[in-house]
Amino acid sequence: MTVISNDYYSTEEQRTNVQGQKGWLVLSPQARQVVVTGGRDLPVNEPDLVLEEVLRLFKAARTG
Repeated sequence: MTVISNDYYSTEEQRTNVQGQKGWLVLSPQARQVVVTGGRDLPVNEPDLVLEEVLRLFKAARTG
């Protein structure tokens, strides 16, 4: 499992996004968090990162 968190924020309320999403990491012993600053629409703003993470997860699933 990969949690992609956005460290770019436009309001003070969004400032806790990265810390708040660390809670998801307890769902899997192999979970990891990737922090980006590319804005909210990751497939548009960070397509290479999204593809890299999806392929990494497929590879991990295939190798067990």
